[in-house]
Amino acid sequence: MKKFLMFLVSLVFTYSVFAVGENVPTSKSYIDSAVAQKQDRIERTAGATQAITNTGTAGEYGTKDIYDSNGSYLEQMDALVDAATMNAGVQKAIETEFQCVEYNPNDPTDCWLMKLGGISDLPNGYTQLEYIITNDGAYIRLPGFGTGDTSFDMITTRLCTDPYKGLYGAASSNSWAKGTGLQTHTDNAIILLHGNELIKNNAMTNNTEVHITQNKNIYTFTDINGTRTYTQPEYEFQTEHPIRMGAIQAHNLVRPCASIWKYFKVSNMVDSNGNILPDVYLLPALRNSDGVVGMYDTENNVFYTNAGSGEFIAGPVINLYMPSGN
Repeated sequence: MKKFLMFLVSLVFTYSVFAVGENVPTSKSYIDSAVAQKQDRIERTAGATQAITNTGTAGEYGTKDIYDSNGSYLEQMDALVDAATMNAGVQKAIETEFQCVEYNPNDPTDCWLMKLGGISDLPNGYTQLEYIITNDGAYIRLPGFGTGDTSFDMITTRLCTDPYKGLYGAASSNSWAKGTGLQTHTDNAIILLHGNELIKNNAMTNNTEVHITQNKNIYTFTDINGTRTYTQPEYEFQTEHPIRMGAIQAHNLVRPCASIWKYFKVSNMVDSNGNILPDVYLLPALRNSDGVVGMYDTENNVFYTNAGSGEFIAGPVINLYMPSGN
């Protein structure tokens, strides 16, 4: 919590106003995914009476304090910044640093969506992107292997149309089975991999953003068409190849799938000896020193670059989008 607030105070005094009319995404799906994910990562201290807030009316900013400095919440904040300084800084940001990017169509003075650019969960030296595109054989290769207990969480869009391309995961050297993850199939379908089971289904269509979770052997897909869940039998296994994002390896061939990635999380990977590795949380990033595009692991402070052919295509710099109207 303290780290986030120190970052916010620094941010509101540092970043300049973005040009009016800049082309930015304003879709509800973007807010639901990117902003909700960021909000979920803000820690709250046990016993806190109130986190950073606005006027108390959903989506509206006004003259009231940004946070309420009393009780246990004040005790959290005292070591960081006093209420007057914090409120003055954030109020300055509201008045001068935020850009309205979407107005009420029935009232051009009523801002529905505000933006503050340059928001980042990454360390200095890296710029966070809204997404990257894996193109012409580009993919991320992680150091760990998959097992029956490995879980995934991601927001991605499948672009490839050829069968037998891998979206994520790993398999064995002689079979698509004995693996975990997703591969494409004929008829624009996909195959769920888990242990010795292969299930063909139509849960994921091309060019549609989808939130995928694989909680061990349970696969869930959520997109504009709703939510579908598929459950595989449980197996104990360890893949013969390491986990990949944007590709999968089987029959000693790496098969990449062109795709768009907003984030990629993996839990319970193992090393070659079966020891559990730390969780991985990959965010799209650009390394400022040389302009290389990749995925930054915020859990382990590792920057992963393209392990295949082709290239990663950078999406726009990520911005914080804040609903400001009813």
